[in-house]
Amino acid sequence: FVDFARHTDVAWYDRSGRRIAATPVGDRASWIDIAPDGRRFVVDIEDEESGARELWVVDGDRRTRITYGVPESNDAVWSPDGTRVAFSLSGRELREHRVGQSGSRVLRTFGVSNNHVYPTHWSRDGQWIAYVSWFKDANDDIWMVRADGQGSPVPLVATPFNEGQARFSPDGRYFAYTSNESGRAE
Repeated sequence: FVDFARHTDVAWYDRSGRRIAATPVGDRASWIDIAPDGRRFVVDIEDEESGARELWVVDGDRRTRITYGVPESNDAVWSPDGTRVAFSLSGRELREHRVGQSGSRVLRTFGVSNNHVYPTHWSRDGQWIAYVSWFKDANDDIWMVRADGQGSPVPLVATPFNEGQARFSPDGRYFAYTSNESGRAE
């Protein structure tokens, strides 16, 4: 849970709702995704000097910056094995970072480039990444791209309405998403 009113802590709660731990991330953090191991998370934090959004992996008290010198790195999602994150670069393309012990960077472009894109989920089998795409003066639609970077993007839901927040089911046969087809986001 991120306290979006203050943007200062990522807090961990037990099943009864009792706060058991908190990791300070500062007032310039906005998006987090918890790793499959349940102890690490990736967060985008605005750099005070440059104003750029950079991605950090946080593991307890240890923080590792994983993007450098790019204008906007945000909306990261973890691979199911916890070794990679997919993220939006400047809202224009999807990229991958391989999270390693040494902090080495391996970035790959997935061949997705639109007016604005951001990933929402990585399939449990590791084969697909769901993302939202929208063009100027158009609605948000849900697409997916192969995680190995091969092939063309595949539309999942493209309607006159806004769709978002796509998540694959654990068996990969279905997905859930929000839509404003009813007049409100549901």
